[in-house]
Amino acid sequence: MTKQRIYLLLAVLVVSLCWVSCKQERPICFVPKDASLKLSTFQATYRDTGLFIGDSSLPNALIYALDTTAKVMVNAGGAQKDFGLYLSKNDDSTRFVILADSLAYGSRFAYDTVTFYYQRKLQFLSVACGYTNFYSLKSVRHTYNNIDSVLIIATEVTNAPNAKHVKVYY
Repeated sequence: MTKQRIYLLLAVLVVSLCWVSCKQERPICFVPKDASLKLSTFQATYRDTGLFIGDSSLPNALIYALDTTAKVMVNAGGAQKDFGLYLSKNDDSTRFVILADSLAYGSRFAYDTVTFYYQRKLQFLSVACGYTNFYSLKSVRHTYNNIDSVLIIATEVTNAPNAKHVKVYY
């Protein structure tokens, strides 16, 4: 009887040691993994004293990506002037539709299309975070329905949280 208890105790000990040793501790990633393009909107107003540029919040903005696997769908649901857009990890360009006011949904002139052309760069973040894509903006094209101009102010799109990359003037 004591031999059986010893064997049982040894078996329980071996199984519990195997169970504890198989537990994998993964380090935690403390930095943002995805690089997002930060877009800000401004209003360009021509006055008799010259051009006036001011912040412009878009009422009920709707932004979504076309022809890509980029995970973007921004529905502000209220006035907003700063947007974070994700570029495609597989293509060298991403096209977005910007609807400044989603309440004007039926009008064909309510839509603008903005296409960003860039170069992808694979970037190692850390052991915990792995790899991600950073981007170098090359150029931008857009329609002129509501947008007056688009200006690239920072070409390097990284995971920096406070960066500003593009200004859109309405």
